[in-house]
Amino acid sequence: GYNLPQGLDVISALVEMGYYASFDILGEDANSVEGANLAMFSYCNAIDDIAKRFKFGHHPHQRPVSVSVKPSAICYVHQSGIINPKTGKGTEITFDPNTPLDERLRDISAIADERRVDVTLDMEDHRYTDISLEAADSVWYQGYHNLGLVLQSSLNRTLGDVVHLGDLSSGCNSPWNFRVRACRGIYTEPRDMSVGRREAKRRLVQDIHDLFDAGAYVEIATHDKSVIKKLQEGVLQDVPREQYEFQFLLGVPVAENFLAPMLKDEGHVVRFYTPVQLIDGAGIKYMRRRLTENWLMMFQGATTFGRKSLAKNIREELRNAA
Repeated sequence: GYNLPQGLDVISALVEMGYYASFDILGEDANSVEGANLAMFSYCNAIDDIAKRFKFGHHPHQRPVSVSVKPSAICYVHQSGIINPKTGKGTEITFDPNTPLDERLRDISAIADERRVDVTLDMEDHRYTDISLEAADSVWYQGYHNLGLVLQSSLNRTLGDVVHLGDLSSGCNSPWNFRVRACRGIYTEPRDMSVGRREAKRRLVQDIHDLFDAGAYVEIATHDKSVIKKLQEGVLQDVPREQYEFQFLLGVPVAENFLAPMLKDEGHVVRFYTPVQLIDGAGIKYMRRRLTENWLMMFQGATTFGRKSLAKNIREELRNAA
């Protein structure tokens, strides 16, 4: 969607179709303290509107709408070290003292917790991993267990992070001690810190197995049919469906046309990651950044030419109905 009401209308239609959604505001990489403050304000308003519009049931995590937020959207992050001229990103980052991640994440989690809305701290590239884990630890310690994290199997450190998260969340009072979105990861990372696509997919299956063993509620985020098949034939055989869900990015053809309908018909919870543009041009900037960071996305984008995404079809139906 191109504004908050339109985005929530599309999400409402998805929920009526039997899907769940994770609401995200496009516009990471805030370029000032004011920009980060605007993102915070927008998320708080969105959480309030979501809570008024949807019913959340009794499950601790399988609620129709959650919220996803990136560290660099709600915080002003200074780039330093060697600067990449294409992306403008440095090898080192420093969070502006006026926009500390732990405090901002606590404030969003507190507002969302009052309204029974789950929040997921999206994981950006490897430079953000330590500070994201530390911020989550701080927020959990303060009692806000509606916060979830993302782990990327392409990073060598992730297997250790699974164990670390299990230790951090051992005192949680909620069922399934902590919530993690497990994905391969889209960022092009340094070779000494990461593995290739094939190995990352193999590790993703292992990560999900280990997360279940650690007591996590797992959000399985992959568009790879073979990975899903391996999970269904192995890891998921002994796991109750109340302990996991599948997640896809709205707009990916194989997810919209095949994977999501198939899994939903089988009785699984399926959630679409639904980015919404609140500032004109944020969507274009987002796509440019993604293509710069990972040019292989062009192949995925090429498959969408000449077709209407599920979101676009829903928007046209809403206009016609009005």
